[in-house]
Amino acid sequence: MLKYKINNRLNTAYANSQPINELSGLILTSGRMITVPFTEQTKNDGYSDVINELFIEEKDQSVNTIIDSETIKFTSAKFGTEEPSQPEIKFSFYNATANTFSYSYEHAGFLPEEIENKRNNFINSFFRIDFYDSDNIREQNFLFSEFLNVREPETSFPFNRIFYKKENSRFKEGEFVELYFEVLFFNAKTGTIKNMVNKLPSVINLVQYNANPSQRFAKIKLLNPFIEQPFVGSLNKIFYIEPINGNNNNTIVFSELTIQP
Repeated sequence: MLKYKINNRLNTAYANSQPINELSGLILTSGRMITVPFTEQTKNDGYSDVINELFIEEKDQSVNTIIDSETIKFTSAKFGTEEPSQPEIKFSFYNATANTFSYSYEHAGFLPEEIENKRNNFINSFFRIDFYDSDNIREQNFLFSEFLNVREPETSFPFNRIFYKKENSRFKEGEFVELYFEVLFFNAKTGTIKNMVNKLPSVINLVQYNANPSQRFAKIKLLNPFIEQPFVGSLNKIFYIEPINGNNNNTIVFSELTIQP
């Protein structure tokens, strides 16, 4: 005995017996319009397989996508060689009263007892190193930052290793990667931020500053860790300090930006 009766209430005014040639677009829940370029038509089988494949492809691109964040540790080497090096990055501060620079936190405004007793206004100060893919401030992309907490009494820090993402397009293309970085000093005592420039300590004027924009950044080169080629790749996973702005295999100097009329 028939328990349910199925009635067909299709309004024939909306029926179309013509085969589908093209579906202009589908609206997904994300609100994006997807164009489906059908190249064949059929009234019997329809386009369900094509649409299902499209949905799966779009879903894989937008739902729970996998981003490989694995990094590689690069260690420093003397420029043009595979020989390990132990470079330091040094910070120099300006004392307006004495009109001199010094590699001392006292020139940054801290008293000797604040440094020796590790007062909060001292130990909460830090350097921030921002890395970019270019030294052109109009076109560069920010990559990542590293932070250096102040330590008594040294204003220098080891700079013999850096971690960088393994899945980089330039590595896949057989190329090396160039990184540019600038430094800011956050003074917890005064609540101010000091700009540091990659140059030997000296006072400059505005004309000199504008004429040397490259002094804002230091530069390093990460050799491709998947190939072996001089100045391009090394399976030893090394990086070079570019010899610009007075930098060398042993030292990178950043000085407090001091502009006078």
